Amino acid sequence: MIIKENILNNGWHIIKFSDCIKQLNTGLNPRNNFSLGSGKLKYITAKNLTKFGTIDFSKCDFIDEDAKKIIHKRSDIRRGDILFSSRAPIGHCHLITEDPDFYDIGESIFSIRVNQDVALPEYLCLYLASDYFVKVASKHTTGSIIMEIRISDLMNTEIIIPPREIQKNIAKCLNKIDRKIELNKMVNDNLEQQIKTIFTFQFLQNANTEWKQQSLAELSEMYQPKTISGKDLIAAGNYFVYGANGIIGKYNQYNHSESEIAVACRGASCGSIQMTLPFSWITGNAMVVKPHSNFPYREYLYYYLLAKNPNYLCSGSAQPQLTRENLTLYSLKVPSTTELNAFENYAEKVRKIIIKNQQENIELSTLRDWLLPMLMNGQATISD
Repeated sequence: MIIKENILNNGWHIIKFSDCIKQLNTGLNPRNNFSLGSGKLKYITAKNLTKFGTIDFSKCDFIDEDAKKIIHKRSDIRRGDILFSSRAPIGHCHLITEDPDFYDIGESIFSIRVNQDVALPEYLCLYLASDYFVKVASKHTTGSIIMEIRISDLMNTEIIIPPREIQKNIAKCLNKIDRKIELNKMVNDNLEQQIKTIFTFQFLQNANTEWKQQSLAELSEMYQPKTISGKDLIAAGNYFVYGANGIIGKYNQYNHSESEIAVACRGASCGSIQMTLPFSWITGNAMVVKPHSNFPYREYLYYYLLAKNPNYLCSGSAQPQLTRENLTLYSLKVPSTTELNAFENYAEKVRKIIIKNQQENIELSTLRDWLLPMLMNGQATISD
Protein backbone atom coordinates (compact mmCIF):
# COMPACT_ATOMS: atom_id res chain seq x y z
CA MET A 1 0.00 0.00 0.00
CA ILE A 2 1.37 3.40 -1.02
CA ILE A 3 0.74 6.16 1.47
CA LYS A 4 -0.31 9.45 -0.06
CA GLU A 5 1.85 12.26 1.31
CA ASN A 6 -1.04 14.72 1.40
CA ILE A 7 -3.12 12.68 3.82
CA LEU A 8 -0.47 13.15 6.51
CA ASN A 9 -1.20 16.86 6.38
CA ASN A 10 -4.89 16.32 7.11
CA GLY A 11 -4.80 14.73 10.51
CA TRP A 12 -3.49 11.33 9.43
CA HIS A 13 -0.54 9.81 11.29
CA ILE A 14 1.84 6.89 10.96
CA ILE A 15 2.87 5.67 14.39
CA LYS A 16 4.27 2.55 15.99
CA PHE A 17 1.86 -0.11 17.15
CA SER A 18 3.17 0.32 20.70
CA ASP A 19 1.83 3.90 20.69
CA CYS A 20 -1.70 2.69 19.88
CA ILE A 21 -2.18 0.44 22.87
CA LYS A 22 -2.22 0.45 26.65
CA GLN A 23 -1.16 -3.15 27.14
CA LEU A 24 -0.56 -6.44 25.35
CA ASN A 25 -0.86 -9.81 27.09
CA THR A 26 -0.86 -13.43 26.01
CA GLY A 27 -2.81 -16.39 27.24
CA LEU A 28 -1.31 -19.49 28.80
CA ASN A 29 -0.65 -23.00 27.53
CA PRO A 30 -1.40 -26.04 29.71
CA ARG A 31 2.07 -27.53 30.32
CA ASN A 32 2.24 -27.86 34.12
CA ASN A 33 -0.21 -25.02 34.69
CA PHE A 34 -3.56 -26.75 34.16
CA SER A 35 -5.23 -29.54 32.20
CA LEU A 36 -7.52 -29.46 29.18
CA GLY A 37 -10.63 -31.52 28.70
CA SER A 38 -12.51 -30.91 31.92
CA GLY A 39 -15.03 -28.24 32.81
CA LYS A 40 -17.53 -26.33 30.66
CA LEU A 41 -15.49 -23.20 29.81
CA LYS A 42 -13.89 -22.75 26.37
CA TYR A 43 -10.14 -22.58 25.70
CA ILE A 44 -9.39 -20.47 22.62
CA THR A 45 -6.29 -20.85 20.42
CA ALA A 46 -5.28 -19.28 17.09
CA LYS A 47 -7.20 -21.91 15.11
CA ASN A 48 -10.46 -20.73 16.71
CA LEU A 49 -10.18 -17.14 15.43
CA THR A 50 -11.77 -16.85 11.99
CA LYS A 51 -10.94 -14.62 9.05
CA PHE A 52 -14.34 -12.98 9.51
CA GLY A 53 -13.57 -11.60 12.97
CA THR A 54 -15.52 -14.23 14.91
CA ILE A 55 -14.58 -17.03 17.30
CA ASP A 56 -15.36 -20.58 16.23
CA PHE A 57 -16.42 -22.10 19.54
CA SER A 58 -17.30 -25.44 17.93
CA LYS A 59 -13.69 -26.64 17.85
CA CYS A 60 -12.51 -25.56 21.30
CA ASP A 61 -10.94 -27.51 24.12
CA PHE A 62 -12.53 -27.19 27.55
CA ILE A 63 -11.20 -25.87 30.86
CA ASP A 64 -12.62 -25.56 34.36
CA GLU A 65 -13.00 -22.51 36.62
CA ASP A 66 -9.63 -23.07 38.33
CA ALA A 67 -7.82 -23.21 34.99
CA LYS A 68 -9.54 -20.01 33.83
CA LYS A 69 -8.41 -18.19 36.98
CA ILE A 70 -4.81 -19.26 36.31
CA ILE A 71 -4.97 -18.18 32.66
CA HIS A 72 -6.74 -14.91 33.43
CA LYS A 73 -3.95 -13.74 35.73
CA ARG A 74 -1.85 -13.56 32.58
CA SER A 75 -4.36 -12.81 29.81
CA ASP A 76 -6.55 -10.29 31.69
CA ILE A 77 -9.00 -10.31 28.77
CA ARG A 78 -12.01 -8.06 29.04
CA ARG A 79 -14.66 -6.35 26.94
CA GLY A 80 -13.11 -3.96 24.40
CA ASP A 81 -9.88 -5.96 23.98
CA ILE A 82 -8.74 -7.26 20.59
CA LEU A 83 -7.74 -10.92 20.29
CA PHE A 84 -4.98 -11.35 17.68
CA SER A 85 -3.60 -14.69 16.45
CA SER A 86 0.18 -14.52 16.71
CA ARG A 87 0.69 -17.93 15.07
CA ALA A 88 -0.52 -19.20 11.73
CA PRO A 89 -3.04 -18.16 10.63
CA ILE A 90 -1.46 -14.84 11.69
CA GLY A 91 -3.75 -11.82 11.82
CA HIS A 92 -7.11 -13.37 12.55
CA CYS A 93 -8.74 -10.97 15.01
CA HIS A 94 -11.78 -10.67 17.22
CA LEU A 95 -13.05 -7.60 19.08
CA ILE A 96 -14.53 -8.65 22.43
CA THR A 97 -17.91 -6.91 22.68
CA GLU A 98 -19.33 -8.87 25.63
CA ASP A 99 -17.81 -9.94 28.93
CA PRO A 100 -15.68 -13.06 28.21
CA ASP A 101 -16.96 -15.01 31.21
CA PHE A 102 -17.10 -18.41 29.52
CA TYR A 103 -13.70 -18.59 27.80
CA ASP A 104 -10.03 -17.65 27.97
CA ILE A 105 -7.04 -17.82 25.62
CA GLY A 106 -3.84 -19.75 24.94
CA GLU A 107 -0.34 -18.42 24.26
CA SER A 108 -0.95 -18.29 20.51
CA ILE A 109 -3.28 -15.31 21.01
CA PHE A 110 -2.35 -11.77 21.98
CA SER A 111 -4.86 -9.78 24.02
CA ILE A 112 -4.57 -6.12 23.00
CA ARG A 113 -6.01 -3.24 25.01
CA VAL A 114 -6.32 -0.18 22.77
CA ASN A 115 -5.41 3.34 23.82
CA GLN A 116 -8.72 4.91 22.82
CA ASP A 117 -7.24 8.40 22.93
CA VAL A 118 -5.28 7.33 19.85
CA ALA A 119 -7.40 4.74 18.04
CA LEU A 120 -10.84 3.18 18.15
CA PRO A 121 -10.83 -0.56 18.93
CA GLU A 122 -13.22 -1.17 16.02
CA TYR A 123 -10.83 0.50 13.58
CA LEU A 124 -7.66 -1.08 14.95
CA CYS A 125 -9.22 -4.55 14.89
CA LEU A 126 -10.06 -4.11 11.20
CA TYR A 127 -6.57 -2.76 10.52
CA LEU A 128 -4.81 -5.67 12.24
CA ALA A 129 -6.90 -8.15 10.25
CA SER A 130 -6.19 -6.48 6.89
CA ASP A 131 -4.09 -8.29 4.28
CA TYR A 132 -1.79 -5.27 4.21
CA PHE A 133 -0.96 -5.41 7.91
CA VAL A 134 -0.62 -9.20 7.88
CA LYS A 135 1.90 -8.95 5.02
CA VAL A 136 3.89 -6.30 6.88
CA ALA A 137 3.78 -8.23 10.14
CA SER A 138 4.64 -11.51 8.42
CA LYS A 139 8.01 -10.11 7.35
CA HIS A 140 9.04 -10.46 10.99
CA THR A 141 7.67 -13.97 11.55
CA THR A 142 9.88 -16.69 12.99
CA GLY A 143 9.74 -20.47 12.97
CA SER A 144 10.29 -22.96 10.15
CA ILE A 145 7.34 -25.22 11.00
CA ILE A 146 4.88 -22.96 12.83
CA MET A 147 5.07 -19.32 11.78
CA GLU A 148 4.62 -16.78 14.57
CA ILE A 149 5.24 -13.11 15.25
CA ARG A 150 7.09 -11.87 18.33
CA ILE A 151 5.69 -9.18 20.59
CA SER A 152 8.77 -6.98 20.12
CA ASP A 153 8.39 -7.02 16.32
CA LEU A 154 4.68 -6.31 16.53
CA MET A 155 5.31 -3.34 18.82
CA ASN A 156 7.63 -1.77 16.25
CA THR A 157 5.29 -2.25 13.27
CA GLU A 158 3.92 0.99 11.82
CA ILE A 159 0.19 1.71 11.92
CA ILE A 160 -1.79 4.25 9.86
CA ILE A 161 -4.12 6.27 12.08
CA PRO A 162 -6.72 8.49 10.34
CA PRO A 163 -8.67 11.23 12.13
CA ARG A 164 -11.20 9.85 14.61
CA GLU A 165 -14.28 10.58 12.46
CA ILE A 166 -12.75 8.72 9.53
CA GLN A 167 -11.94 5.79 11.82
CA LYS A 168 -15.62 5.69 12.80
CA ASN A 169 -16.76 5.80 9.16
CA ILE A 170 -14.35 3.05 8.10
CA ALA A 171 -15.46 0.82 10.97
CA LYS A 172 -19.15 1.52 10.27
CA CYS A 173 -18.82 0.77 6.55
CA LEU A 174 -16.86 -2.46 6.92
CA ASN A 175 -18.91 -3.69 9.85
CA LYS A 176 -21.91 -3.82 7.51
CA ILE A 177 -19.98 -6.25 5.33
CA ASP A 178 -18.90 -8.24 8.39
CA ARG A 179 -22.49 -8.43 9.65
CA LYS A 180 -23.67 -9.83 6.30
CA ILE A 181 -20.84 -12.39 6.37
CA GLU A 182 -21.79 -13.40 9.90
CA LEU A 183 -25.49 -13.61 8.95
CA ASN A 184 -24.66 -15.97 6.07
CA LYS A 185 -22.57 -18.07 8.42
CA MET A 186 -25.41 -18.25 10.96
CA VAL A 187 -27.84 -19.33 8.23
CA ASN A 188 -25.42 -22.07 7.14
CA ASP A 189 -24.88 -23.25 10.71
CA ASN A 190 -28.65 -23.48 11.21
CA LEU A 191 -29.11 -25.40 7.95
CA GLU A 192 -26.31 -27.82 8.87
CA GLN A 193 -27.88 -28.37 12.28
CA GLN A 194 -31.28 -29.07 10.72
CA ILE A 195 -29.82 -31.76 8.45
CA LYS A 196 -27.87 -33.26 11.35
CA THR A 197 -31.06 -33.44 13.41
CA ILE A 198 -33.00 -35.09 10.58
CA PHE A 199 -30.18 -37.55 9.94
CA THR A 200 -29.80 -38.48 13.61
CA PHE A 201 -33.53 -39.02 14.09
CA GLN A 202 -34.09 -40.97 10.88
CA PHE A 203 -30.94 -43.07 10.56
CA LEU A 204 -29.47 -43.40 14.05
CA GLN A 205 -32.25 -43.15 16.63
CA ASN A 206 -34.72 -45.05 14.44
CA ALA A 207 -32.36 -47.35 12.57
CA ASN A 208 -33.98 -50.42 11.06
CA THR A 209 -32.39 -53.68 12.18
CA GLU A 210 -32.88 -55.03 8.66
CA TRP A 211 -30.61 -52.40 7.13
CA LYS A 212 -27.45 -53.89 5.69
CA GLN A 213 -24.07 -53.19 7.34
CA GLN A 214 -21.39 -52.33 4.77
CA SER A 215 -17.81 -51.11 4.89
CA LEU A 216 -16.89 -47.63 3.69
CA ALA A 217 -14.57 -49.26 1.16
CA GLU A 218 -17.53 -51.05 -0.46
CA LEU A 219 -19.40 -47.78 -0.92
CA SER A 220 -16.66 -45.34 -1.86
CA GLU A 221 -13.22 -44.76 -3.30
CA MET A 222 -10.76 -43.51 -0.66
CA TYR A 223 -7.53 -41.79 -1.69
CA GLN A 224 -5.03 -39.09 -0.74
CA PRO A 225 -4.51 -36.53 -3.53
CA LYS A 226 -1.18 -35.02 -4.48
CA THR A 227 0.25 -32.76 -1.77
CA ILE A 228 1.56 -29.27 -2.45
CA SER A 229 3.85 -27.52 0.00
CA GLY A 230 3.28 -24.22 1.73
CA LYS A 231 5.73 -22.48 -0.59
CA ASP A 232 3.54 -23.44 -3.57
CA LEU A 233 0.52 -21.55 -2.20
CA ILE A 234 -0.40 -18.34 -4.02
CA ALA A 235 -1.94 -15.52 -1.97
CA ALA A 236 -3.97 -14.26 -4.93
CA GLY A 237 -4.74 -17.75 -6.24
CA ASN A 238 -8.09 -18.57 -7.81
CA TYR A 239 -8.89 -21.74 -5.87
CA PHE A 240 -8.91 -22.74 -2.21
CA VAL A 241 -6.53 -25.38 -0.90
CA TYR A 242 -7.75 -27.81 1.76
CA GLY A 243 -5.38 -29.48 4.22
CA ALA A 244 -5.98 -31.56 7.33
CA ASN A 245 -7.62 -28.65 9.17
CA GLY A 246 -9.67 -26.93 6.50
CA ILE A 247 -8.63 -24.18 4.09
CA ILE A 248 -4.88 -23.46 4.29
CA GLY A 249 -4.47 -21.05 1.38
CA LYS A 250 -5.00 -20.61 -2.35
CA TYR A 251 -3.55 -22.05 -5.56
CA ASN A 252 -4.00 -21.41 -9.28
CA GLN A 253 -5.15 -24.94 -10.02
CA TYR A 254 -7.80 -27.27 -8.64
CA ASN A 255 -7.80 -31.06 -8.49
CA HIS A 256 -11.51 -31.53 -7.67
CA SER A 257 -14.30 -29.79 -9.55
CA GLU A 258 -17.08 -30.95 -7.20
CA SER A 259 -17.57 -30.70 -3.46
CA GLU A 260 -15.91 -33.68 -1.82
CA ILE A 261 -15.85 -35.34 1.60
CA ALA A 262 -12.37 -34.78 3.07
CA VAL A 263 -11.24 -36.63 6.19
CA ALA A 264 -8.19 -35.21 7.99
CA CYS A 265 -5.61 -37.98 8.05
CA ARG A 266 -2.65 -36.31 9.79
CA GLY A 267 -2.03 -34.25 12.91
CA ALA A 268 -4.12 -33.19 15.86
CA SER A 269 -7.27 -32.87 13.73
CA CYS A 270 -6.95 -36.46 12.47
CA GLY A 271 -10.40 -37.85 11.71
CA SER A 272 -12.21 -34.50 11.41
CA ILE A 273 -14.71 -34.28 8.53
CA GLN A 274 -15.33 -31.44 6.09
CA MET A 275 -17.19 -30.89 2.84
CA THR A 276 -15.03 -28.87 0.46
CA LEU A 277 -16.16 -26.17 -1.91
CA PRO A 278 -16.35 -27.01 -5.64
CA PHE A 279 -13.21 -26.30 -7.65
CA SER A 280 -10.70 -26.79 -4.84
CA TRP A 281 -7.29 -28.38 -4.39
CA ILE A 282 -7.31 -31.06 -1.69
CA THR A 283 -3.88 -32.03 -0.38
CA GLY A 284 -2.60 -35.42 0.76
CA ASN A 285 -3.12 -34.41 4.38
CA ALA A 286 -6.78 -35.24 3.83
CA MET A 287 -8.39 -38.46 2.63
CA VAL A 288 -11.04 -37.99 -0.04
CA VAL A 289 -14.06 -40.26 0.37
CA LYS A 290 -15.77 -40.35 -3.03
CA PRO A 291 -18.97 -42.41 -3.32
CA HIS A 292 -19.00 -45.08 -6.00
CA SER A 293 -21.28 -44.44 -8.98
CA ASN A 294 -23.60 -47.22 -7.80
CA PHE A 295 -23.95 -45.47 -4.40
CA PRO A 296 -24.55 -41.78 -5.30
CA TYR A 297 -25.20 -40.65 -1.73
CA ARG A 298 -22.45 -38.22 -0.78
CA GLU A 299 -24.56 -36.29 1.72
CA TYR A 300 -25.53 -39.50 3.51
CA LEU A 301 -21.87 -40.54 3.82
CA TYR A 302 -20.88 -37.07 4.98
CA TYR A 303 -23.43 -36.88 7.78
CA TYR A 304 -22.77 -40.48 8.82
CA LEU A 305 -19.05 -39.73 9.17
CA LEU A 306 -19.88 -36.57 11.12
CA ALA A 307 -22.17 -38.47 13.47
CA LYS A 308 -19.86 -41.47 13.94
CA ASN A 309 -16.39 -39.97 13.65
CA PRO A 310 -13.65 -42.33 12.39
CA ASN A 311 -10.96 -40.80 14.63
CA TYR A 312 -10.89 -44.01 16.68
CA LEU A 313 -9.11 -45.57 13.68
CA CYS A 314 -6.21 -43.08 13.87
CA SER A 315 -2.85 -44.55 14.82
CA GLY A 316 0.31 -42.99 16.25
CA SER A 317 0.56 -40.95 19.44
CA ALA A 318 3.22 -38.35 18.55
CA GLN A 319 1.84 -37.75 15.03
CA PRO A 320 -1.65 -39.21 14.63
CA GLN A 321 -2.50 -40.50 11.17
CA LEU A 322 -5.41 -42.18 9.46
CA THR A 323 -4.45 -44.61 6.71
CA ARG A 324 -6.64 -45.91 3.93
CA GLU A 325 -6.16 -49.42 5.32
CA ASN A 326 -7.51 -48.34 8.72
CA LEU A 327 -10.40 -46.45 7.17
CA THR A 328 -11.51 -49.60 5.31
CA LEU A 329 -12.44 -50.97 8.76
CA TYR A 330 -15.13 -48.28 9.10
CA SER A 331 -18.63 -49.67 8.55
CA LEU A 332 -22.08 -48.12 8.40
CA LYS A 333 -25.74 -48.99 8.10
CA VAL A 334 -27.26 -48.63 4.63
CA PRO A 335 -31.01 -47.86 4.51
CA SER A 336 -33.34 -48.62 1.61
CA THR A 337 -32.90 -46.84 -1.71
CA THR A 338 -36.19 -45.00 -1.16
CA GLU A 339 -35.00 -43.61 2.18
CA LEU A 340 -31.57 -42.73 0.80
CA ASN A 341 -33.02 -40.91 -2.21
CA ALA A 342 -35.41 -38.88 -0.07
CA PHE A 343 -32.66 -37.75 2.30
CA GLU A 344 -30.12 -37.12 -0.46
CA ASN A 345 -32.50 -35.00 -2.53
CA TYR A 346 -33.34 -32.77 0.43
CA ALA A 347 -29.73 -32.53 1.69
CA GLU A 348 -28.46 -31.65 -1.81
CA LYS A 349 -30.92 -28.73 -2.02
CA VAL A 350 -29.69 -27.47 1.35
CA ARG A 351 -26.07 -27.95 0.23
CA LYS A 352 -26.66 -25.65 -2.74
CA ILE A 353 -27.85 -22.91 -0.37
CA ILE A 354 -24.86 -23.47 1.92
CA ILE A 355 -22.41 -23.28 -0.99
CA LYS A 356 -24.12 -20.14 -2.34
CA ASN A 357 -23.72 -18.45 1.06
CA GLN A 358 -20.10 -19.62 1.35
CA GLN A 359 -19.30 -18.22 -2.09
CA GLU A 360 -21.05 -14.94 -1.27
CA ASN A 361 -18.94 -14.70 1.89
CA ILE A 362 -15.81 -15.22 -0.17
CA GLU A 363 -16.83 -12.36 -2.49
CA LEU A 364 -17.71 -10.11 0.47
CA SER A 365 -14.42 -10.93 2.17
CA THR A 366 -12.54 -10.12 -1.04
CA LEU A 367 -14.40 -6.81 -1.32
CA ARG A 368 -13.62 -6.05 2.32
CA ASP A 369 -9.92 -6.86 1.91
CA TRP A 370 -9.72 -4.67 -1.22
CA LEU A 371 -11.68 -1.78 0.26
CA LEU A 372 -9.97 -1.64 3.66
CA PRO A 373 -6.46 -0.56 2.51
CA MET A 374 -8.03 1.90 0.05
CA LEU A 375 -9.89 3.56 2.92
CA MET A 376 -6.93 3.42 5.28
CA ASN A 377 -4.52 5.18 2.96
CA GLY A 378 -6.94 7.86 1.77
CA GLN A 379 -7.27 6.54 -1.80
CA ALA A 380 -11.00 6.13 -1.18
CA THR A 381 -13.48 7.70 1.19
CA ILE A 382 -16.88 6.56 2.39
CA SER A 383 -18.56 9.16 0.17
CA ASP A 384 -16.94 7.55 -2.90
